[in-house]
Amino acid sequence: IMDPARFIRQMYSQALQGTCIVYDTVAPIGAALPYAVIRVGYNQVPVKESRMFRCSVTLQLYAEFNEYGSQVQLDEITDDVLSLMAKKGSEAYLTLTGFDHIAAKVISVNNDYSENDAKVIMTKTVIMEHLLDTQ
Repeated sequence: IMDPARFIRQMYSQALQGTCIVYDTVAPIGAALPYAVIRVGYNQVPVKESRMFRCSVTLQLYAEFNEYGSQVQLDEITDDVLSLMAKKGSEAYLTLTGFDHIAAKVISVNNDYSENDAKVIMTKTVIMEHLLDTQ
């Protein structure tokens, strides 16, 4: 059995390359905005003939507030996440090393903000669920 968390993190990082940097669990101090921080949790689904995992992904997006378009910048990154992850019909999900990517769905999306050092940071939290089967 392989831990699916690292492969999910890699998938998001590669998928969002060119859109924003995705940091694992925490961003370094002074990271250039916009960026994302990913956290992955999972549990095994009891299926007789295979090992399936239900993975919960929390993707926290960050952008610096400016008078025009701060939230729009996060909305556009979210557009990329949703178009890459939440497929429909016969569209294929992104591939993960060692796993079949069975399904993905949006659980929730929330906007917020925080203030520090006289800066306002806009945030958006995207929670996705992925169903994986071991190959």
